[in-house]
Amino acid sequence: MKVSKRAVCYFCGFDPRGARFYHAMYRSEGKKQLDLTDNTIKVSKRTKKSDHINQWKIEWTAASGDKCETDYHVFSYDDIIKNNWAKNEWDILKDTWTGYYELLRTGLFWKGWKVNWPTMVAASYPLFIIVATLLLGVGAAASILFFSEWHLSIRILVAALVFCAPLYIGRLIDQKWNHYWVIRSITFGGLQKYRKDSNFTPRMQELSKELTRLDESAEYDEILLIGHSFGTVMGTELISQTLNDDPDLGTRKANVSLVTLGGSLPFIASHPGNTGFRNALKNVSLQKQVDWIDIAARVDGPSFSMIDPMSMIDDWPGLKEDHLPRLFPARFFKCFSEEGYRNIKKNRFQLHFQYILSTELDGEYNFFKLTAGTQCLKDLYPEN
Repeated sequence: MKVSKRAVCYFCGFDPRGARFYHAMYRSEGKKQLDLTDNTIKVSKRTKKSDHINQWKIEWTAASGDKCETDYHVFSYDDIIKNNWAKNEWDILKDTWTGYYELLRTGLFWKGWKVNWPTMVAASYPLFIIVATLLLGVGAAASILFFSEWHLSIRILVAALVFCAPLYIGRLIDQKWNHYWVIRSITFGGLQKYRKDSNFTPRMQELSKELTRLDESAEYDEILLIGHSFGTVMGTELISQTLNDDPDLGTRKANVSLVTLGGSLPFIASHPGNTGFRNALKNVSLQKQVDWIDIAARVDGPSFSMIDPMSMIDDWPGLKEDHLPRLFPARFFKCFSEEGYRNIKKNRFQLHFQYILSTELDGEYNFFKLTAGTQCLKDLYPEN
């Protein structure tokens, strides 16, 4: 099916940077991607539709002359992220304790390791960095306190300074390894901090009304709700909320679909205490009105590639039933030269963002063709 008009509603990952950043990224990366083809793309200025919705227009002209216009909306929840963002090293230490204690207490660490060990390595290395820096600080401070010949008051002062030094070193390490981000995201999603935030329920209700308004307008051939990284959780929550509020979602003119990119839904769903998210996941998984495809790359540490989120819920009896999502691999190695692919694999943070960035080659995965091109989702990712 050819798409002449589309609406995209986008949730970013666990990132306090707002719509301005993602608009600039879309504009620059879209130009890079389209420069590889005979297609053209025009991205308008960003406008603010409401406090939590920014939008811009995209005009795509294919080499064949076919055109598509896309209304691109960024659904924001950066205020919820900032409300729960560990702001200093002491907050990081508290998040480290609560997050990893919960992983071990519930057995999620070992369960995740059996299902997808690369992701659990990505989730574990921050703990080793934190423990190593703390042991370094404690060891250095103890040696000064107990074995130096300085006056006691000087020893205490120097030991305190030496103990704090590794915390600063940890901040320098974070600039390279982003381990603070991993710790924050584990507690934000895995421990459902986002659901406990007072802004979460009103935000879902507000965005649910917007999604219904877009669908009821009969203006679009296709409506895509896209979530990247932790945005996959927000997207799943919103589709569930909207289906509850509007049982006719997806039965009108537009084909409505949920697209989850580079997410860790199976990991979050596996926590037995995450009842609210589990219910939302089941609600979206079992319905037939809204299509759902999940795309992830095996080389992307934080994501669960080709793993059914429902398979991680031990007490769900309906696993053998026909259910969503449809799973697709993101084969980034087909989108780059050998050297280019080696380079992006060296930067794990960039690799995790690659789902929404341009590629070196016009390969099988193309975020801009997905969000702005003339082909519909089911043509790009047909049912098996």
